[in-house]
Amino acid sequence: MSEALIGVVVGGLIAALVQFVTAWTGEKRWQLELRLSHLKAERGRLEKIFEESLKSFGEGMANNSERSPDEMQCNPGHFRIRPLLPGFRFASSGLLV
Repeated sequence: MSEALIGVVVGGLIAALVQFVTAWTGEKRWQLELRLSHLKAERGRLEKIFEESLKSFGEGMANNSERSPDEMQCNPGHFRIRPLLPGFRFASSGLLV
């Protein structure tokens, strides 16, 4: 009878350990998914900034002008273009004086 009791106790300990391990791995998985969703949102935000900057860079190269960082942060939709070098401008065929 004592061997049966020892078997039941050992089985109960294994079952309890499995429950704790399952809960621990579920917590780790949840933390990983939360971090992954945060990183995906950050990636989307940075891609949006990159696309906006790339568009502004292309316009700036075409017009020989750029946006100031204050203009980009304060009002990203409407900005004032200022010339980089007075008297010079870029054209599709090259640099014009």
